Amino acid sequence: MSPITFGGDVPSTTERVSTKSWSFNRALRDVLGNVGYPLRSLVECYGPKGIGKTSFALSILGTVAHAQDKGVTILDFEGQANDTVSGILEGAGFDGEVHFIRNKGNERPEDTVERFCDRMFDLQKKEKTYENHDVGLMDSIGAFRPMAELEGKIW
Repeated sequence: MSPITFGGDVPSTTERVSTKSWSFNRALRDVLGNVGYPLRSLVECYGPKGIGKTSFALSILGTVAHAQDKGVTILDFEGQANDTVSGILEGAGFDGEVHFIRNKGNERPEDTVERFCDRMFDLQKKEKTYENHDVGLMDSIGAFRPMAELEGKIW
């Protein structure tokens, strides 16, 4: 499994939260040497199927949400069992509110992603601040294939 931090090479004063993992904190460090999960950023975890990316991401989500005293919103395309998700979040110290956004069956995946984004941005608009919104997780977003790939234009 490999983490990528988008914008991680840019020196910043972005607030960071310890992931409780010495190695992962350092994997996310910026050019100034600041370590930990950067708030208000995107981190992509990728790797082969079945190695624990979702469990790992949920653990980090629970740790960050607990440290920030926030709720969580999870976009779940895999249909993880609520008990499993809750158990992983609780194991990370999280005991707040969890919102699931799942595909409605006949809904295009793009519409499900849009509902997730709408929820995250509506929380910001409602609070008129970036301080009081949920921490979000988009699970299996990498499963989407671009139309160009489906049409055979790229592989």
